[in-house]
Amino acid sequence: MGPFGRRRLEGPSLLHLFFTVLLLGSWNIISTKVTAQTTRRDPMEVAKTEDNTATEHNAGQHIFKGESFYSSEAMEHILPEHMFRNNNVAVITETHPAKVPNLVPIMLHFASSLGPKWPVVLLTLQENWQMPESMQFRQLVEAKRIVILYLPPGTAFPDHKSVTYFMVRPWLWELFSPANRILLFQVDSILCSQSTSKVDDFLEWDFIGAPILKKHGNGYNGGLSIRNPRLFLDIIKEQQKNPGRLKVEDQWFFERLQERNARLPTEDQAKRFAVETIFYETPLGYHQPKRWLPKRMDEIRAWCPEVDMIGGGQHFY
Repeated sequence: MGPFGRRRLEGPSLLHLFFTVLLLGSWNIISTKVTAQTTRRDPMEVAKTEDNTATEHNAGQHIFKGESFYSSEAMEHILPEHMFRNNNVAVITETHPAKVPNLVPIMLHFASSLGPKWPVVLLTLQENWQMPESMQFRQLVEAKRIVILYLPPGTAFPDHKSVTYFMVRPWLWELFSPANRILLFQVDSILCSQSTSKVDDFLEWDFIGAPILKKHGNGYNGGLSIRNPRLFLDIIKEQQKNPGRLKVEDQWFFERLQERNARLPTEDQAKRFAVETIFYETPLGYHQPKRWLPKRMDEIRAWCPEVDMIGGGQHFY
């Protein structure tokens, strides 16, 4: 017979073949179970699935279930535990840095205005990040005065709602919870060199930003604001247990802080820190002045020439 001729299978060979097939089949079952138990779904995929099933009626409640959207447990291994502990930190978020021409000048401006005790953190997407050519920027990165951290993959801010959803989840606040205060700023905000005040003069407050004109809402604008990250994290954890309706994040947090009798400034105190919709002659900073106070721009420029560094339009991130 040739090599492909038929062979007689003896009894022991049949038995051996039977147990081999049985063993392989069992291993496939075991390995499938192990994979199912150890493979975690991508947080963004979970979010998309959950968001698609959420109705408009319960969307405000659903959004506080943030653990499935921005898993924060991995953040423990990103930074040394002491990096922000009891310090103050400035934070800006830009998902596409190369598309924002004034990002580097604004970050350098804030780093200079705040001084060496305030690290300036850029939150961005890893796939969109490329180190700028600016030597000043690179020197500050080398000195760890500017820190680049990556957002969860797929993070996007096309509108106000997306910003609010991001802000009311625990990821940001857990990341900076060791810090004493965080200064949130955007490329449409600025600090004024002529001011006799400094950011450190306003650290007594749990939340302070430009006071909002009553017809636009209440509280303070978050585009240039100081916040107590531990308190904000506590609020989010409480809302995960007892969800409620959402509104724009800065006004929503303001209401939750009022309920907790947090340390909040009066309108007169807040406008010394920043101006947006309510004019004040000599604030420390501005947020979107060209948009909200176009008729006062000559006065604003006279006090704060730096405003020409910022854009005039609406900016979500």
